[in-house]
Amino acid sequence: MKGISSIITSVILIAVAVTVVGIYSGWAPEYAESFTEQAVENMESEMNCENANFRIDRAEYSETDRTVETDITNTGTITFQEDVYLYLMSSSTTVINEDSISRLEVDGTRTTEIDVDTNQDDPEKLVATSQQCPEMEETIDVNTD
Repeated sequence: MKGISSIITSVILIAVAVTVVGIYSGWAPEYAESFTEQAVENMESEMNCENANFRIDRAEYSETDRTVETDITNTGTITFQEDVYLYLMSSSTTVINEDSISRLEVDGTRTTEIDVDTNQDDPEKLVATSQQCPEMEETIDVNTD
């Protein structure tokens, strides 16, 4: 009986090993491919962001209209495909209002108006950030003359 027990144990151990290898061989290539694709996308995004830049040319506040008109220029070498977000800030660093620009071409300038609610403080700063390159941020003082 001892000889048969060791054979049965060996067969069960081999069956478990084959099952584990079968499961792993079906899952691992898909995981590796997905992981590799994500790594390549991240590298491409980082490389593109090295060549990305924008500048806030002006931020003019009209107390009469309660709006801030601003110009933003893409000074980099890539088009911003995703949103560039604009945040109007008060002196207490509270966000008064926000807006976004959906596409900013290379060497392109976009003008936008951002409303300021009558119950809000006057804006002091305009901050621009990019969804495509989150580490980018540009700030300018709002001209209230």
